Amino acid sequence: MSENKHQMAVDLLQAHLGLSEEEALKQLGMGDEDTSVDEHIAQFQASLGKVEE
Repeated sequence: MSENKHQMAVDLLQAHLGLSEEEALKQLGMGDEDTSVDEHIAQFQASLGKVEE
């Protein structure tokens, strides 16, 4: 059921960022239970190219 609620967000991430479904789910916090919120934010920002190293 939750997959249907988030499918539009997954589709947008796949289309606009070129992510796989698994990567999109991870970005939404649904793919990797061991990753912290801060790590999710950092990964998402990095995927957008907004994090300077």
